Amino acid sequence: GPRASFAGRIILHNDGQLVIGGGVNISITGVFIETKDRLFTIGESLKMTIKSEEFGVPFNVTAKVIRYNADSKYAVGYGLMFEDIDEVHIERIREVVDRLNGSSTQLDADDSKLAR
Repeated sequence: GPRASFAGRIILHNDGQLVIGGGVNISITGVFIETKDRLFTIGESLKMTIKSEEFGVPFNVTAKVIRYNADSKYAVGYGLMFEDIDEVHIERIREVVDRLNGSSTQLDADDSKLAR
């Protein structure tokens, strides 16, 4: 599906280690987070908090590590797939991606709240 890049911080953690990454690319199925901290393993499930002006209130999801890119020709960091995500959050992500990609035709009340 469509993806969008947005400014924000993402906090990733398992019960022992924590990474804060930025420069995020998001879709309704997952995210890519830029970080040089390589603490997690492929296949591991992590708790994630997404904080961004675009979303208003921070929200939490569970995501699985799909890949780590260390090649600095591209963004360095983790690709994660959402595992346990509330339908409400999926809708918010869809709205934000549409808005950032300019494919939303009308702004409703929700959009004006998010775009402070």
